[in-house]
Amino acid sequence: MRSNSSRYYIWLVLSLVFLPFIGSIAALVIVDPLSLFHKPWVREEYYIGDLRIQSAGIINTKEFDSIILGSSMASNFSIREASNVWDAKFVNLSAQGIWFFGRSLILNYSLKKKSLDNVIISLDGYANFGQENPKFPITTYDYLYNENPFDDIRVYTEPRYRKYIYCRSSIVPVSLRCESVKDLEHIADWPSMEEELQRFGGIGNWLGGGNVLQVRDALLKITRKIEKIKLGTIGKVNQDELRERKKEDRKSFDEYIFRYIQENPHTKFYLFFPPYSRLHSAILKQSGAIDFVLYLERVQYAVEKLEGIPNGLVFGFDDLDFLDDLGNYKDTGHYHPRYNSAMLKWMYQRQYQLTKKNVDSYLEAISQRANGYDLFSIGEKIKLEMVPAGSS
Repeated sequence: MRSNSSRYYIWLVLSLVFLPFIGSIAALVIVDPLSLFHKPWVREEYYIGDLRIQSAGIINTKEFDSIILGSSMASNFSIREASNVWDAKFVNLSAQGIWFFGRSLILNYSLKKKSLDNVIISLDGYANFGQENPKFPITTYDYLYNENPFDDIRVYTEPRYRKYIYCRSSIVPVSLRCESVKDLEHIADWPSMEEELQRFGGIGNWLGGGNVLQVRDALLKITRKIEKIKLGTIGKVNQDELRERKKEDRKSFDEYIFRYIQENPHTKFYLFFPPYSRLHSAILKQSGAIDFVLYLERVQYAVEKLEGIPNGLVFGFDDLDFLDDLGNYKDTGHYHPRYNSAMLKWMYQRQYQLTKKNVDSYLEAISQRANGYDLFSIGEKIKLEMVPAGSS
């Protein structure tokens, strides 16, 4: 009798301890703020900006036949524009700072869940095989893209993700609500787009908006590099390092991109190298950096691999004039959204496609442009912009 009483009290205590936890998880699954299991039942439709997490729900519950995938360099592609140009139904699943490994999870999952007609991918985010951006550990989201749907509940057991239930909820203070958007058109946009747009127009505007200290630090690094180039303190490319990094680049490209092109012959893949500013490539080229040599190798390898592959196209825009004008950039890499619009049309019309016939002349052209870019006058301009207002 005493034994039965003991078991009763043990079960009672366990129930009191675990029922609130189980109840909260059950509530989150019912509300399902990330739409992992179903479309909204008891809430309005919204999406969070963390596309490493949110992409799973979009793939599970939304209807589409084409995707855009990349980092922040692909974030500002309008799915409305892409859908109109291709006569398709696009979603943009580009996540800030995502590398090849991370985006391959989303690509693989999309191809398994949907019959995709078109895939647009930005060719940035190269890294050693199996590595992902350490700012966003792969273990925090990879389980959302495996073949087991039940472990997706795990996302709702982590405190940092429980806040998503409060998105746009009128029953909690604004301070507790998470940031979200109500439509897929703007889900991948840069955060605070209006503030970001203020930074275009030239170096003088780069320090406007947010992240002033980060931008100031980046500008200081640029001036230091330019000073080293002026002094002629340029190092030589380490050939052993170059061989090893080329090997890793090729392995990553083959496994995380090219194999999906081969395995899905009915899906058209549009690969493009994001057009970073000429300032960016000029610093790399004129300083003798290994990264410039690697970039040329990446372009060459992608073109060679896709030669004769009917469903794979690769594009490069680095020989165009707009890269020379820093007014088109908010930093050395991120271009104005109007060029996202232009690139959609160029890729659809197969303008600036790279092939074995033109890739050598293309690489020679961008090398010459990078080598002839006037870094020293840019360095002086940066120094003037860095002087606080009112200083002599």
